[in-house]
Amino acid sequence: FYPETEHQDNPYFNLADGTFQYSKTSVYCIEGENVQNLKTILGINFDDLHVLKLAKSSRSGLLECLLSFYELHLHGFKTPKSLTVLKEIYS
Repeated sequence: FYPETEHQDNPYFNLADGTFQYSKTSVYCIEGENVQNLKTILGINFDDLHVLKLAKSSRSGLLECLLSFYELHLHGFKTPKSLTVLKEIYS
């Protein structure tokens, strides 16, 4: 599974459908900075990830969105326990 990027110019991303949308159609739609950051990582080459600079709050918000996306699409997905440890260390 992978987010559909055909309509990536739309301002909303529906986590349940995995699509970019023109309007907010459900509670699973994200918007604003989280959508912009998602578009950035979807379009970046893996070798260029080191140039991506995101503030702590931006990284945290994007991570929460990605975890929600996985929870919606992977049956039995559970948030990694190491995530709680890392948040505790770096907060």
